[in-house]
Amino acid sequence: MHSAGQALQDVLQCLASNPGNALGNPEFQRRRKTFAGQLLAAIQKTPLFNDALGLMSIFEAAPPLSKTVTITYGGATKNYS
Repeated sequence: MHSAGQALQDVLQCLASNPGNALGNPEFQRRRKTFAGQLLAAIQKTPLFNDALGLMSIFEAAPPLSKTVTITYGGATKNYS
């Protein structure tokens, strides 16, 4: 699960740093393939993670890409740095 969350963050980071035609970007395709493989492995091991809540749990469990994080849950927002 953790590695799938990290792979998702890699995909999102690639999209943010290279806007435009992502499907023509070999680096995006590589990261997307890695994410798909990691997500498939997580789903096969734990069927709970084949729904949206599981995917968001994976993403939120991965380490942040920056030193500051903002988490909003249940109407409350907390900043960590």
